[in-house]
Amino acid sequence: DGKRFDRLLYDELPRQGHSLLYTGMLRSAGPAAWGKALACAADRSGGGVLVHCAKGKDRTGVLCALLQHAAGDDEQQIVADYAASAAQLSEEAAVQSKPQMPWQKRKEEEESPTVDWSALRGSPAKAMQDTLAWVRQEYGAVDGFLEGVGADEAWRRTLNGNSR
Repeated sequence: DGKRFDRLLYDELPRQGHSLLYTGMLRSAGPAAWGKALACAADRSGGGVLVHCAKGKDRTGVLCALLQHAAGDDEQQIVADYAASAAQLSEEAAVQSKPQMPWQKRKEEEESPTVDWSALRGSPAKAMQDTLAWVRQEYGAVDGFLEGVGADEAWRRTLNGNSR
């Protein structure tokens, strides 16, 4: 059941950190969600595109890694760019503004899982390396994941500014 799965997941997050979070996002959000995010990012008909989330490194980092791959960046560049975001993150602010999950607001708070979010601070290069390795293992290649969510050659041409 969902609560049992949440407990298992949140027990493992401090041990497996970013990699579990990122692969969990890729797995659980579903092809439609990733496909829509990638399509929105590629469609710049209204001007530039801003991609962000609460901290700007987790959901944003995974989405930008996929976009960078599709645009032709190699894994070394993708990992370096992801890791560079650590310099922009304020660990002090992260400690002061611990996220509160929806289940923490319920009456059954004592029964709900809690997460040691300190295991997810920063943006270590290994997190993105492990995530990309998981994508290759599960889908054969990053392109396999992209194609599976609808990011085909026409999408790639749109992303790269050549809609022919």
